[in-house]
Amino acid sequence: MTLVDVSGLTQDEKVVDAFKALAEHDKPWVLAGAVVGVSTFKRVLFKLVTMLSGRKLATFASQEDAKDWLVHQWVPPSSVPDIAR
Repeated sequence: MTLVDVSGLTQDEKVVDAFKALAEHDKPWVLAGAVVGVSTFKRVLFKLVTMLSGRKLATFASQEDAKDWLVHQWVPPSSVPDIAR
């Protein structure tokens, strides 16, 4: 399980490349992943990262909501929530 908070991240190429590399690297070992702090502008970059990495990452408005969802994952999810605000 992973939980990433991107609230304070800047939106530049280095950050996107690092996030994509991390998502690709962790893919074989992560059952489910959640992300919080995805603003309207970051949503475009987030979609790009998930598309390029092949990861299914859920988005949430708060860390508490993300944690609640993560603890209920027992198998890789076939679909993930997209409820970032």
